[in-house]
Amino acid sequence: MSIHYDYIVDTLKQNFPDYKETKPVFLDFGCGAGHIVEKGLNEGLNFYGADPYPKNRSDHYKETADKKNILDGHILQIENDTLPFPDNHFDAVCTNMVFEHIPDITKPMEEINRVLKPGGLFLALFPTADTLWEGHVNLYFAHWFKPKSKLMHSYLKTMKKLGFGKKHDGLSPEEWASHYQKYLHEYTFYRPMRDINSIWQEHFKKKPESLAYDHMVYRFSKSKRFSKIIPFGKNPVGRLLFETACHMRGARVLKVQKESA
Repeated sequence: MSIHYDYIVDTLKQNFPDYKETKPVFLDFGCGAGHIVEKGLNEGLNFYGADPYPKNRSDHYKETADKKNILDGHILQIENDTLPFPDNHFDAVCTNMVFEHIPDITKPMEEINRVLKPGGLFLALFPTADTLWEGHVNLYFAHWFKPKSKLMHSYLKTMKKLGFGKKHDGLSPEEWASHYQKYLHEYTFYRPMRDINSIWQEHFKKKPESLAYDHMVYRFSKSKRFSKIIPFGKNPVGRLLFETACHMRGARVLKVQKESA
């Protein structure tokens, strides 16, 4: 499983240390195949998921979740951009690598805010426009080009010829470049951080808190090789480097709490 799944579930447990007694309710927005929901349930959390499962884009995710019987009561389908849950229902909502696939996140943010209880927590991981690494094609800078430009196509094709990029058996470099250029144009939407702050401010009346440093410490702690550099992050320069590494190579890790009633 992805380190992100582990991080999200462990972070929620950390924020709700008495979860075994209080039984908080959690939602994974855009849950896909339900890996986070499955992990949360296995660790004793009251976890649910929701996803629109758009045709031709994520049928395989729905099939995977269905085979594991997670869809039976714990994963519901989002219809008409509306979450199938009542107001003030969840203690926390998380979303992992979802917002970069939504053209306009205004409605999702409204819905997340709606289903969160007063004082509820929203935890989001997703790349922004300043991220160097494009994880859908496994190349640096791929999303920095104009989507339909010849320059993007040439870059993708050249990098594939050199042996870089996401594996996709059976495609020539030309076909591979065309395939992922179309994907990046139609299914990815990278926003600058100033827009993210503005959107969060609009819906939650505050800017999100960055958990980039905590996320990198968590990642390093899971590796024998990199755990040795964790102490370096305790000084201001090291902390800045940890946070920058998270933003540039991984994603933004943002947390915000809904205002209490």
